[in-house]
Amino acid sequence: MSATASMARSHRSRGSDADESIYNLIPAPTVSASRSPLYRSKYPADTPPTASTFGTTRAAVAAPTNVAGAYTQTATAHRHKQQGADWGPKNKHMPDPTQFQTANSQPEMPQPSRFTYTTRTKPPLSTHHARDSPVVQARTEAMARTQRKNFISENALAVIMADARRPVRAEADYLKKEDYGKTPAYLANVKAEIAAEQDYIRSVLQARAEAERAHEPTTQLLPEEERLRLLAALKQKWEAVNKQYQTTTHMVTLDTQGKVRRKEQYEIELQQIEKSIEKLNKPYVFVQSY
Repeated sequence: MSATASMARSHRSRGSDADESIYNLIPAPTVSASRSPLYRSKYPADTPPTASTFGTTRAAVAAPTNVAGAYTQTATAHRHKQQGADWGPKNKHMPDPTQFQTANSQPEMPQPSRFTYTTRTKPPLSTHHARDSPVVQARTEAMARTQRKNFISENALAVIMADARRPVRAEADYLKKEDYGKTPAYLANVKAEIAAEQDYIRSVLQARAEAERAHEPTTQLLPEEERLRLLAALKQKWEAVNKQYQTTTHMVTLDTQGKVRRKEQYEIELQQIEKSIEKLNKPYVFVQSY
């Protein structure tokens, strides 16, 4: 390698490819990879394997062969490759590939023939109707006429020429009916059913109103003596409840559920008594009697 080439390669290795340099014009040398020669063994291809049991099927016991590692096949050692292991045994009974059947080597096949009955299991049909009999001739003529007849055209012509089969009905005169101008009977039945239903509804409503009036309470004026007596009794009760309530008001902390419940009960009872006293303080008090 020349000194110029080595300098160019060292210049490229320093990372100055992006800069312009005269050394970039020098082509880099190409190195061709040389292949090593193919390995070939120094031993021949028919060297028997060492301590192998392959190919010992003819012996009673499959003992290993060539234990000593000899390079040549001995007379006493078993064969490591059977005869005809690749393309079959080589003997005189192998078929000759040049001898094969051809298309004309087979004998000629017999020609097909029509099948015919040799014996009949049923007797032949009777021939009492000959071809010239009147029955056969009439049947033949009818079949010939049927074949010549155009059914589509004849049916269309028959339908066109046929008379109308729709029956002619006389127009009904509704003015001459027996019930003309009269109320139909079914309407009278409907009106009777509606009237009966209305009567039933009216009777049910009347009975319900009477029952409500019978259970309606009557109002009367409370006597003055009774009013004063009830008012005094309510005031005495208010005094008693208020006295019990005052015994719990001085408690700052209500530490039990019983104390809280009793205080609430006293407050509710005092409110109810005060409402009753307010009502009885009126000059006229009316009460209901059931």
